Amino acid sequence: MSADRQTAAEYYTREAVAELLAGLVISEDDIPDWSDGTIFQKYRLADLACGTGTLLRAGFERVRALHESCGGTGATTIRLHRDAVRSGITGVDVYPAAAHMAASSLAAVMPQEWGGETAMGWMGVGGPKGYTGSIELAASDRVTDPDMAGRIATGPAARIPVSIPDRSCDWIMMNPPYSRTRIGRAAFDIAGLSAPERSRCQDRWGDLIRGEPARKTAGMAATYVVIAGKKIKPGGRIGFVLPVSASSVEAWSDTRGYIEHNFTDILAVAVGGRRSGDSLSEDTSIGEMLLVAKKLEEPRAAASPIHCATLHRHPSGTGEAGEVARAISSALDRMKESGAETCPIIMGSEAGHIYKLAPDGRGAPWSPLGVMDMRLARAAIHAAGGRFCPLDGDPVPFAAGMSPMREVFGIGPTHHTIGHRPGNLPLGAFEVVDGRGPDMFMWTAASKRQTGLVMEPTHTGRAGRGTDADRERMRLQSGTLFYTRRIGWNGQRLLAATTAKPCMGGNAWTVLMHDDSRVLRAAALWFNSTLGMLVHWTRGQRTQRGRSNTEMNALKGIPCPRFCELDGHALDAASEAFATLSECTLLPAGRSYEDPVRREIDGAVCSMMGLPGGALAEMDAMRDIFCQEPTVGGRGRRRRAY
Repeated sequence: MSADRQTAAEYYTREAVAELLAGLVISEDDIPDWSDGTIFQKYRLADLACGTGTLLRAGFERVRALHESCGGTGATTIRLHRDAVRSGITGVDVYPAAAHMAASSLAAVMPQEWGGETAMGWMGVGGPKGYTGSIELAASDRVTDPDMAGRIATGPAARIPVSIPDRSCDWIMMNPPYSRTRIGRAAFDIAGLSAPERSRCQDRWGDLIRGEPARKTAGMAATYVVIAGKKIKPGGRIGFVLPVSASSVEAWSDTRGYIEHNFTDILAVAVGGRRSGDSLSEDTSIGEMLLVAKKLEEPRAAASPIHCATLHRHPSGTGEAGEVARAISSALDRMKESGAETCPIIMGSEAGHIYKLAPDGRGAPWSPLGVMDMRLARAAIHAAGGRFCPLDGDPVPFAAGMSPMREVFGIGPTHHTIGHRPGNLPLGAFEVVDGRGPDMFMWTAASKRQTGLVMEPTHTGRAGRGTDADRERMRLQSGTLFYTRRIGWNGQRLLAATTAKPCMGGNAWTVLMHDDSRVLRAAALWFNSTLGMLVHWTRGQRTQRGRSNTEMNALKGIPCPRFCELDGHALDAASEAFATLSECTLLPAGRSYEDPVRREIDGAVCSMMGLPGGALAEMDAMRDIFCQEPTVGGRGRRRRAY
């Protein structure tokens, strides 16, 4: 079972993380009288992918602690536990064995005589109809097929499937599977399912979420967030362990927008200084985050603010996790009372910080999450909005406004349309090969050769599977300015660069087209400046290995200056600065704090954007802080302790 779960990108929650999540989801304000021993006759806690029940046990322990602190007795606590096991705590899993273990471990929290039925059960996958486990709850309150669902109970009750109607839960906590149908994580790739059965499950999954704000390309986790939104009561609270990409990648944008309009008190928590292999879940090294939110009665037209909390490190045990939850809640209370945009998380010394983000309501990235220095997050957010914001000062407007890249440039096609390398799936108009020829490409990133603002093409092309007309269409989308979709800050030097002659894009580089050559040169300066790098870094997916990957649709939405709003003198000066700097060699972006060429680029951008005196010195400080961020390189990273 454990091997199956890893294959399907399903991971078990660490106990300390479960304690932290329970402390954030179940609030002291949720129930008028915590001393009431019948709480679990009136309130319901659920996990729709419960595994062995770590989150459910943490949820019960949180309720028990609040009950006992408010005057609960030994007798009332026993009643509380009995009601929780029999009806108040619901868990379902695709594996009957996991559901049995979850029910047994919850029952074992307090020694009692047990029998009869529980609210725990299983919802299977596969079969002729391609059942999808608890994803079936997207369209119903139970699985009615007796061969595909059951309950943990004795006697005939074991044949009664667990039911979870819409708006029936007060708290939902989940660490859902992250699996999707691409990049080696085949959804429903578990033991006993044939390839045709998996295909039926994947098709049924698509049918169940058609029209819902969850894309299959985001993985199952996005689907479960939307299902939880159906099952939670208005005023109830959801709490999720999610991949940190949920806060930034374009595939999650619909789900982020759904959260922004349908929930309030939205809190996202990540760890900025995460060590390799130190994730929120067991047996994975991917970056993860917590999401907590309170359901609204009806969707709002205006988006709710997102409170992005970045911790300096993970809690080391359950006791510390409870203290972290209290510290975060205390910081949120202080922000609510004062109206502050930022607030430190204090546990003796500073243990992290919270940034209040006003989202656009369209699911844009929650960019401050995971940024260690909140001044840097603030500067990046203002830059994306068209303002220069000193680290400790007030913002001033740029000489030109900002718009999504798609509104400023023509953006070339993806490499799938352009062509393929020999031996790969034969897609696109060209077969792209090494060498030089009449059709040239900026196909790959070559950090040792691509060292300055002017690059040499990396590949040529020959007739591929596409037609002559296909190849001509690709040639019409050639250009001399290229933007990278994936940058490794520690090794690569360029976010954008130019070529002497028009080329086509490729796997690493995307062509940006504009009729004014001065705009192309000014843009190359902007993108490689500290401000341009900050905007990209906070809009793209950030990983602990110092990489920033950007999907094509996300790239089109990255803000950049509307260069045509600059006067001709500013564009001419930028073009001259580009010519002067084009022969210079830059250091890797992660070493820009010590790069004199990067500083000259920043100086040219300060002049181009009409920034006040002192702006270049502010950018010097920003570069230094930027290079200390763990998701850039972590140079001289500060080590803090709680």
